[in-house]
Amino acid sequence: MFNQGYRLAYETFFAHADDPETASLAFRDWLKQEASKAPFMKGKQKLVGLEFGEMAEVLFPPGQVEGRVFTLEQLKRKLHQIMTSKKGFKALKKKKIIDRALPRLLVAATLTEEFGYSQIELTERELGAGLIIEAGMKKP
Repeated sequence: MFNQGYRLAYETFFAHADDPETASLAFRDWLKQEASKAPFMKGKQKLVGLEFGEMAEVLFPPGQVEGRVFTLEQLKRKLHQIMTSKKGFKALKKKKIIDRALPRLLVAATLTEEFGYSQIELTERELGAGLIIEAGMKKP
């Protein structure tokens, strides 16, 4: 059920898009609206990313998931690489599990920035946070 939320986001914003920048900005705008409803996420000690292993595996060099830290700058740099190459975007969409990895990258970057953090720390623990995305995507 968790992955359906990210898959739905991928299908809605990226699967049929030719322009990575337009797709990314549209998803980012939607995420920012949702983040504005969660002011309680600001001002904590650190932002922890649950179930972001697929993002790390597909879009970044190999490394252990538990305790892995991505700075906001690293996340933005990866997004910039994706958004500025239509050819690269087309090739990226052919990668295995990209439907779960790409939306997670946007979520990690957008929420890290919106909540005022400089980095996100990953954990291998699992939680159905994708259900939030799925529920939001189904709103009229």
